[in-house]
Amino acid sequence: MSAIEVDGHALHVEVSGAGAGTPAVLLHGFAASTFTWRHLAPALAGERRVVAFDRIGFGRSARPARAAWEGDEARNPYTAEAAVRATVAVLDG
Repeated sequence: MSAIEVDGHALHVEVSGAGAGTPAVLLHGFAASTFTWRHLAPALAGERRVVAFDRIGFGRSARPARAAWEGDEARNPYTAEAAVRATVAVLDG
């Protein structure tokens, strides 16, 4: 388990497995976390690298308050664009 920073916010990241196959990226849904993948991640890790992270506002990742970005929509960590940046940053990390 580790954490990375994306757009100034800490994201909880879990990486397992070291297989040479295509990495599996596990993205949880609303009101969930990496805990969702506690049984699936180990099963996949025997064949490939498995990457799961808690999206902003969920699990052990940061929960930025609206006051932190209000008035500057480009800094809103809860947009689809921010979710894409977070996913790419996790994969690059």
